[in-house]
Amino acid sequence: MDFFQQYFIEPIETGAGYNIFNTAVYAIILILSLFVLINVLRRLGVKLDGRLWTDLLPWIVLAGVLRALEDIAFFPHTWLLITPGIYLLIFAGAFASLLIQRYTERPFVRYLGVSFLVIFGAIAISNAKNWASLAFTLALALACFLVAFYALRLLKIKILKGKNWQVLLAHAIDSSATFMALTYLCVGSSRYFEQHVVPSALFAGFGTWIFIPLKIIVVLLALWVIDKETNKEWNWMLKFTILALGLGPGTRDLMTAFMNSAFC
Repeated sequence: MDFFQQYFIEPIETGAGYNIFNTAVYAIILILSLFVLINVLRRLGVKLDGRLWTDLLPWIVLAGVLRALEDIAFFPHTWLLITPGIYLLIFAGAFASLLIQRYTERPFVRYLGVSFLVIFGAIAISNAKNWASLAFTLALALACFLVAFYALRLLKIKILKGKNWQVLLAHAIDSSATFMALTYLCVGSSRYFEQHVVPSALFAGFGTWIFIPLKIIVVLLALWVIDKETNKEWNWMLKFTILALGLGPGTRDLMTAFMNSAFC
């Protein structure tokens, strides 16, 4: 129980972030959950297609916005708005709306996701303190994405087909937001710090800039491997999961800096 308290409960209560133990357990739970989810959706007759992908995007952005609002203490501190709670909360909302949509044949997933995002997005904008960080981060993300896009085009590597470009853009936003926050932004008199285990080790050895090219390379390799998967359901699920793991944290970092930071 002391081990569980130290490595799983305390990081959630104190916001200390991740360690090698909770990171490994969360990864295993995620993989097992994908197996279960695909089978559940298959039994419900839910098609993993482009429409569902688009309908779920607002929910992923919503997760990042809610997490950022928790960062600035807009909400009372609760485990539901901190990993892994935030993933469970968003999944519950999206899955419930999907069930309603399945049996009413009305686009509840899209409407509820967009509605919640508009409400909490407006709250985030009303708490804006640093428009420059938002503009610089998005400009950097777009520049990194375009460099990768045209480099692949020049090399005649056709990997950004279909929804793949969205996955890469999501991680360009995530890596750019991390770089900007850790390098140039402060909260009060303190700098931001990296909560994840692997990036922390990389930053210590190479600096924060390494996160951008490394993330782009890793995501492109992941997409290349996934596209060799012949099962369309797994192809969809893996790509959407990778997108969520980039767009959710990326939105959180982007909006947290937007609402509660200044250039150091």
